[in-house]
Amino acid sequence: MQLCFLSIGKLGENMVMKRAAWVSVPENCFIGSYVHGAPPSGNPLLSNMMFGKYGAVVICSPPNPCDNSDFAELGWRLGQHVVGMAPLSVGSPEDEPGDDSETKMLAQPFLLDPAISLGQYIQPTGVSVLDFVRFECGEYMETVEAE
Repeated sequence: MQLCFLSIGKLGENMVMKRAAWVSVPENCFIGSYVHGAPPSGNPLLSNMMFGKYGAVVICSPPNPCDNSDFAELGWRLGQHVVGMAPLSVGSPEDEPGDDSETKMLAQPFLLDPAISLGQYIQPTGVSVLDFVRFECGEYMETVEAE
């Protein structure tokens, strides 16, 4: 919420936060993230924050719970794929590769190499994608009214 107030002061425009997500994962999992946009400049209070029209977080499980490998690059690539391809579900590694209209993340053509699916891209790493959240500025989320 503090970010919203800082941005209102800097931009001089009112802002409304319409959607937020709380992501918590077990200790042996990791969260990849990606924001499509330029990093803020000039304000040291905002130096550790990313701003952009699109963003994604991807929850992943490494092949070995004791694996201390740095999965930051892979997490960034997965988030980039979610932002660019806008999947609706994770799918399964067993799903057949689809075309650009595919909605299952693991069956979609990999954003950076459409000759292979995202599932084929991550298969050699042994990493499992558990879930993801994609954000878009100005998106309209329908709310279900309680009956």
